[in-house]
Parts: sequence; structure tokens; C-alpha cells
Amino acid sequence: LASLRLDDVDGSYFVRDNVLHVVPKKSQTRKRKAGPSRLRWDLREHPVLAALIQEAREDSIRYGRCPYVISALPERGTMRARNAKKHHAQVLPDYISKQFAKVRARVIEETELFEDYDEKELPGIHEVRALGSWLLKQSKADQKAVQELMAHTDEKMTAMYQSDHEE
Repeated sequence: LASLRLDDVDGSYFVRDNVLHVVPKKSQTRKRKAGPSRLRWDLREHPVLAALIQEAREDSIRYGRCPYVISALPERGTMRARNAKKHHAQVLPDYISKQFAKVRARVIEETELFEDYDEKELPGIHEVRALGSWLLKQSKADQKAVQELMAHTDEKMTAMYQSDHEE
């Protein structure tokens, strides 16, 4: 998510001609006969995603033409973080996890959801993503569509994400 760009400079995660293109990093590093997987979502068929991309474009202008879909002006930063960024409003992967944890904490505070759980038992962003995949499976969604949504190149990977959610 942190690598997704509004331009096609990277060639792995970008938006061009109303289409979101993603070449998963794992797919790039594995030796596959067919080469890396290339996933595409036509934004005309996904209006919620299109609205998010449009919002990202507006943020980009506000943040000095930040080329990243997910961006934020830094509140404060370390030298290491500044050196890791290509643009001052770029967010690093741990930022997304930390923001998710902040929102989760606010939800717990306001709803008392998960109040009996230890910190280590609370769901992270990847667990919620996996749960979403399982819920789609339970609703009899087309498994190929779920696989595409999850950006998985392999049905086995989608099935793995969908396992162990009964509890």
C-alpha cells in the first residue's frame, strides 16, 4: 500500500488511464515461468476505489505533488525516516500499521469492542484483510473475484488467508 503511486515511474504500483496496476513484490522476487503477476483494476468498475484515488490526487496537490496514493504531512520525523523517503509526504509501511492501531484503539475506547483482549490478541491490518476474505467466501462470493481483490496470484494463497476464522 505504501508503494502505490499515482504515476507510472515505479512500474510496479501505479494508476494510469483509469486503471490501477499492481505487480506484487513477492511476485517479482519469485522465479515464475510466466514472469511476475500483473494485476489490474479498472476504476470505472470500482467506484469506491476510484473515489479514493481521486482523493489521493487532491492530497497530492496539497502536499506538493506527492506521487504516492497514501500520503501525509509528517508531524515529526527521524533522520532515518527522512532518508528512506523519496518525497516528504510519502508514508512508510509502518505508518499504515501504526495508523490502523490508532483507529483500532479509538474504536475500542468508543465501543468497548475487544475490551477483554490483551494487546497481542488484537487484530492487525492483515488479520482484518484476511477476515474480509473469509467473510466474502462465507457470502458465496466468486472465489476468483476474491482472489483478484486480495491481489493473490494463486488460489492456494487466498484459501490460506480464508482459513481459521470460524472462531
